[in-house]
Amino acid sequence: MTGKEDVIKRWIQKAEVDIKTAKILIESEEPPTESICFHAQQAVEKLLKAYLTYMDTRAGKTHDIAALLEMCIEKDREFENLNTEKLGNLTFYAVDVRYPETLGYAFRVE
Repeated sequence: MTGKEDVIKRWIQKAEVDIKTAKILIESEEPPTESICFHAQQAVEKLLKAYLTYMDTRAGKTHDIAALLEMCIEKDREFENLNTEKLGNLTFYAVDVRYPETLGYAFRVE
């Protein structure tokens, strides 16, 4: 396995952990929606970064899903088939929900 392949594999493994965590939290008695959304955002971010790594494109240390998605679209127009507005909305859950001023924000898992 090359260094690049190893990095891609690690991105995907870390995304799988976030997905597993979100699933466990969703099935809990009182699902903590902020945490579920955080892990969903993290999984999408990591999978987009895995693809960008595969395409030899450095994503940097951004959490901006819309920006990452735009980078992916530049490499492959198939990414345009994703709902970019909904995916872009996930960015809020990367950082903002971790701060106390967002307490009381109405979160719902649909």
